[in-house]
Amino acid sequence: MANRTVTRYDRIVPEAQLKGSAYLSTLAFIDASYGATARERVLERLDAEDRAILGTSPLAIQWYPLAPFPRLLRAMDAELGRGDLSLAIERGTWAAIHDMRTVHRVLLKLVTAAWVVEKGMKLWPNFHTSGRWESKREGDKGARATLHDLGVVDEAMCATLQGWMIGLLSLAGKQATVEHGECRARGAATCVFRVSWK
Repeated sequence: MANRTVTRYDRIVPEAQLKGSAYLSTLAFIDASYGATARERVLERLDAEDRAILGTSPLAIQWYPLAPFPRLLRAMDAELGRGDLSLAIERGTWAAIHDMRTVHRVLLKLVTAAWVVEKGMKLWPNFHTSGRWESKREGDKGARATLHDLGVVDEAMCATLQGWMIGLLSLAGKQATVEHGECRARGAATCVFRVSWK
């Protein structure tokens, strides 16, 4: 797929991309939770260009434009959820749990929750061409994870990231809470996620 570019501040910046596995896990979540006909209803809410990306099954290891991804999450939430992005959080939790290989699940049980947060952030460049994470421990049962410069600004993206963190920590045997008080979509400079667990 061609990597289009956009102009920002007189610079040419590559269009933000993500791996097809994110699209695939979202479609799999819809199918598993609501049935195959639900997928078609969700896709009908997207414009023709976005549907063209998703109409044929995306390849897990191929790069795709990031911008349609939060639009897919919003279409899913509008069609199947309550319109409050809670379904995007649920999708993130489901994806973290179902996409993790069995061997990794076993390993997660053997490490600390803080280690899971820190290492999880380091996986980001394997799946995204934009954005970078910083994580800082906050006591024994908390962390502050900050996402800088993601190629889209959309609360749907942040909602599914909240869910992903909850799911990942659940695999480590922790009950997690993720608060997202600072968001670029609400005027903040970065997206900040405060993670706590027990």
